[in-house]
Amino acid sequence: MSDLGVRVEDINKGSEERDRVQNQKLNEMLAIQGNEKAKNEYLSAHKDLINLLADRIVNESSDDLLQKQRESRKRIEMVSEEMANKYELEWAPISHFIIRLLDNGFQKWEEKGYLSKIESKDSPVVVSEKQLVSVNARRYIFKDGSFLQVRKQSGRVESGKLKSPFLIYLEFDRPGYPENSLLQFNFYADRTELMNASGVLDIENYKTAGNPMSDKEFIDRVTDAIPRVINHAIVTSDITL
Repeated sequence: MSDLGVRVEDINKGSEERDRVQNQKLNEMLAIQGNEKAKNEYLSAHKDLINLLADRIVNESSDDLLQKQRESRKRIEMVSEEMANKYELEWAPISHFIIRLLDNGFQKWEEKGYLSKIESKDSPVVVSEKQLVSVNARRYIFKDGSFLQVRKQSGRVESGKLKSPFLIYLEFDRPGYPENSLLQFNFYADRTELMNASGVLDIENYKTAGNPMSDKEFIDRVTDAIPRVINHAIVTSDITL
């Protein structure tokens, strides 16, 4: 073989080797790219699955939490309602007793024509998980415009506990004069108080534990105090006896 033939053969062999190496590298790159794509697809699918499971867990946990919160709130409301009913049973009788004493005491003055009218309004003694209610349960209005009123502010039970006491105010108002609070009754979970609010009446403060209707001393003091309040209102008003 001539030298030229040898050189041509060597060139052909070199080209084949280069092609083989290039094809091998290309195949490796495709293989690598193919594996990377498969890996990415796998990781993406796995991530989607994780997110799906996580969302389901979070949603189920949120639903469970909301359900538990609703159940807990319902139990608290039931306990609060029971407590409100308990205080209502204890305190409503003494509230009615005070009103009855006032109604009876003013009856003769109404019959004599010294009163122009008597206004009445009812209200709950205790509310459960609601806003406080304050009303003028009675207003005994004299001909001169002055009046004695019984203002009641409901107690409030929240989360199964008495947060605000039940209050009864006996207040006298005469035109041109500042309103004068005469007596105040405070009903707490552990005691009931009779307070000489203004100090103008000869009445001593007194407090009792437990149900006030079961305390004879408390009942006697209330029975004695109400006529004093009525007499003070009549004497202080500008009516001619």
